Amino acid sequence: MKRIKALCCFSSLICVLLVSCGLESYVYLNPAEVRSYTIFSAEITLPQQAADEFRNYIIYYRIYLSSLQLESSPQVQYNDINTMLFNDYRMLLRYEDDDNMAPASIDRVFKERKYYSLNPVNILNSKAGGIVQLDFTTDSTSPLMLYYPLPSSVLNGPFELLRYDVSLTDRTFNNTKVLENIAADIQDSDTTRVFAYVSMYILAFGVDSNYSPLYSRPKHIGVFRLP
Repeated sequence: MKRIKALCCFSSLICVLLVSCGLESYVYLNPAEVRSYTIFSAEITLPQQAADEFRNYIIYYRIYLSSLQLESSPQVQYNDINTMLFNDYRMLLRYEDDDNMAPASIDRVFKERKYYSLNPVNILNSKAGGIVQLDFTTDSTSPLMLYYPLPSSVLNGPFELLRYDVSLTDRTFNNTKVLENIAADIQDSDTTRVFAYVSMYILAFGVDSNYSPLYSRPKHIGVFRLP
């Protein structure tokens, strides 16, 4: 009987400690979803974010040079555009799996693949969600349109998409300018440099109470041919 009482007391003590210390709960950031996609444009749904830790969405990109001209959504393998595009896509695909959580070091994963974040990024910060449109159909610039909330009114936009490198004289996503400035965000081609494509991923970003970064699962938006 004394042994049973001792076990009961021990169990009670454990319960008290767990309650008093608390169990850390995982903060989940909802991933974005691609509503529609073409070789020149995309529409993205930004979900509502209930977590106070949420800060904004980040779009990572990398430019790939190619000799292949596509007029519609890629029906060929990415390998036919640029071999490194296919390799990068295959490696990053594992982080999009519904059963996986994005690691706190997912930003390092993208940086190791030489993916950089778009400028500006702080405008994608609505916890209420909304619609984002990417448009690569213009001749000189690639505007980013924001619709908050879905999509009854335009509160912001268009915003010009800018490459990360502030030292470039022209940071727009323009085929001619890209070919003139082979910078760190560009993967060269083994074939003739004629066309340029950009591959983009979007993910939610936040900061927890310990100032550690939080990320949602990344979503591949698509591969776009630059104008």
